[in-house]
Amino acid sequence: MNAGGAGFEVDTYDVEFQHSFTLGGWNAIVWGAGDRTFSYEIKNTAVQLQPATRTLSLSNVFVQDTISLTDRLS
Repeated sequence: MNAGGAGFEVDTYDVEFQHSFTLGGWNAIVWGAGDRTFSYEIKNTAVQLQPATRTLSLSNVFVQDTISLTDRLS
C-alpha cells in the first residue's frame, strides 16, 4: 500500500505434502496433496471493484508412477 492508503494487497499461502516409495522393485510411486490460499484487498481506488476483499483456495491431489523397463530406461 502507498502512503495515501490506496492500493492492492495480496497474501498467498502454499502447503504441500509428498510421499514416495517403491513397489516391486521397478515402480517408483510419488503421491501427495496441496493447497494454495490467497486473499486480496483493494482499498481507496478510483475504480470500485466488487468484492473489494476476497479469499480463494485451490487444492490438488496427485499420483505419479515411474516404471523402470531396464536399468537405463524408465
